[in-house]
Amino acid sequence: DAGKSYIYVQFIGYWSLEEYDAVCQKWRELIQEVAHPLSVIANFADSQGTPRDASKHVADSLEQFVEKGDMIVILGISAVLDAYNNLSLHIPPETAVRIKALPTIQAALDYLKTAKK
Repeated sequence: DAGKSYIYVQFIGYWSLEEYDAVCQKWRELIQEVAHPLSVIANFADSQGTPRDASKHVADSLEQFVEKGDMIVILGISAVLDAYNNLSLHIPPETAVRIKALPTIQAALDYLKTAKK
């Protein structure tokens, strides 16, 4: 967004861990441009599932997020519900409380706006 408070990522169809890693790299670049925490809105509504070992891979990548990240909002949880539930078993509680599953982009934007107050 223009205020650089979040990065929006949309996963469409079958996506790979390499594509996920590219998103993480972009997030690392963007976080260097701002002095404040940066949230992530990850839209899985059009995703066709998750790659093998995605939950562990994602959980491992969250270590980078904890330092300068703010909130992670996941959209379209029906596509990734099993992976999300599995992922929650692999992440520390202080990170888990910063993850929110919501149904729409507007709900995510409203949530981030109120969560920052």
